[in-house]
Amino acid sequence: MNRDSLEMADHTKMEESQNTSNVLCDACHGNQKLSAVKSCFQCVTSFCETHLENHKTAARLIKHKLIDPVDNLEDYICVKHEKPLELFCRDDRTFLCSICIEIGHKAHNIVPIEQESGDQRAQLEKTQAEVKMMIQDRIKKTEEIKSSEKNNNVKSLIALIERCQSELLEVIWQKQKAAEKQAEELIQELEQEISELKRRETALEQLLHTEDHLHLLQTCSSVCSLPQVKSWTSNITDLNTEIFKKALQGLQENIKMELKKFFEIIHCPHRPSVVQESSASDSESTDSVPSHPLLVSEVL
Repeated sequence: MNRDSLEMADHTKMEESQNTSNVLCDACHGNQKLSAVKSCFQCVTSFCETHLENHKTAARLIKHKLIDPVDNLEDYICVKHEKPLELFCRDDRTFLCSICIEIGHKAHNIVPIEQESGDQRAQLEKTQAEVKMMIQDRIKKTEEIKSSEKNNNVKSLIALIERCQSELLEVIWQKQKAAEKQAEELIQELEQEISELKRRETALEQLLHTEDHLHLLQTCSSVCSLPQVKSWTSNITDLNTEIFKKALQGLQENIKMELKKFFEIIHCPHRPSVVQESSASDSESTDSVPSHPLLVSEVL
């Protein structure tokens, strides 16, 4: 590979590094600072590809601890011993430097912060999957409520009911409004939970993509806890429509029966048996069938 090709490859690599980091190189001067590709614990400095070269070649710098660039590098330094916080105590849930281990943490479960960050990242992914499932479940419930409301056949009977009794129509509309109000309240509650879960999902997504191990470990436990939301395991799509439908079906059959009797009397005025039978039937069923074909509100 010739010199021009090498320079072009280095330039391309530098451009890629600039597109993947928002942390600027501390060693660059002026206003044209390049994006950092690594941060050094010992130097407490972030370097671009060019200024990182010494850490790859100089014998005294090769052993320095390098991490993906972070803008809060000073937080990775122990305030007591001014050493890099490279370790994590699982017993005390705290960050440690090499000196901290010897002071109160000798027998504790100590791991590198990268390892603990990886374990916590797995927990974050699990929680994120649970939150996504909860969101989908609530979206499904919302659609079920909307579908249940759309499939209500009450309107198909309105014309017949209006001819029966105005009071009955008022009862029907009251029941319909109650069902709509209940549906709106349930949808509003579900949408509020969906919004809360989406906020949690966003926080989880951001935390999963952060390269800031310190920030991840500090906020993981609070983000991993699922929000306090309702279970929604029961069937909430009925909205009292079954009782409503049965009442309307009974009403429809009663109206048809009464209208049939009425038309028989009209078309057969000289048949006393029909009139007497109708009158007798009305008298015998006073408790179950209204005496007038339009007075049918008792079915509800």
